[in-house]
Amino acid sequence: MPLVSDIGGRPSDQPIDRSSHELSDWERKIDAIMAVLGRKKLVRGDELRRTIEELSQEQYESLVYYEKWAYAIEHLLQEKNIISQGEIERKIAELEAEGI
Repeated sequence: MPLVSDIGGRPSDQPIDRSSHELSDWERKIDAIMAVLGRKKLVRGDELRRTIEELSQEQYESLVYYEKWAYAIEHLLQEKNIISQGEIERKIAELEAEGI
């Protein structure tokens, strides 16, 4: 059974977007977070890939590249009991209160 990320050979009228863009600050931050987590041996690249491949078709197609990474990092850190959903929600509320 093909994975959600295995789009090779699927019929489509959409051309493949091969363009690149200048990374935004949030994309650089996600990349840096993954680099630190990798160096600390908390998250491996194959775990990131596995988690992204477990996304539903709808999620996979609606998220951009680094949004998939952010989702996977959050999921893996919770899976490994490094951070809880409550801690994430508290931090989001704190940042929203600060207007960030």
